[in-house]
Amino acid sequence: MQKIKHGVLIRLIFSFLLIFALINFLFMRLDISKTDLNIKEIQNQIKDQKLKNNELTSILTDENIDDFYRIVAENDLGYGSYDEKVYVDITGR
Repeated sequence: MQKIKHGVLIRLIFSFLLIFALINFLFMRLDISKTDLNIKEIQNQIKDQKLKNNELTSILTDENIDDFYRIVAENDLGYGSYDEKVYVDITGR
């Protein structure tokens, strides 16, 4: 009788360990898939940033430095080009 209880106890412990390992494995696979998605997103961001860097590098060549200053003045500082017409809204809205 003692031997049968001992064998059942060992099987239960082994079953619980097996189930625990299986659940752990599934959660690790889930974490790996989430991490893979994050890696792909970061790789896309890196690719976009490299494109922006290449664009800025091409603008910063000696022949395009005037274009660079114009783009910075228009986009970042709010200046207009020399032939641009600016209309001011005086209606008070």
